[in-house]
Amino acid sequence: FNPWDKLMDEVYYTSEQPWPSCANGTGNTLELISPDLDNSLPESWNCINTYGSPKAINDTSNSGEASAVIIYPNPVQNILFVEGNSGDYSIEI
Repeated sequence: FNPWDKLMDEVYYTSEQPWPSCANGTGNTLELISPDLDNSLPESWNCINTYGSPKAINDTSNSGEASAVIIYPNPVQNILFVEGNSGDYSIEI
């Protein structure tokens, strides 16, 4: 959606081949590899960042460094899981 709530683009995908399976129940998100690619094609998507990049540019470096806090699943269902250096927690919503 643009700033005026007009739908600019949408993608229909599945959790089965040929779509990448790296986001199936892992808390990871599918990300468009490059804005220059056709977003309707499964090969244009991958789990580039371990925990997604909402409202940020996708990082194609894939350095493998994880953030200190992990929050999943995405989207949240009934229970939100938080993992971090201080321990693991679950919050029932």
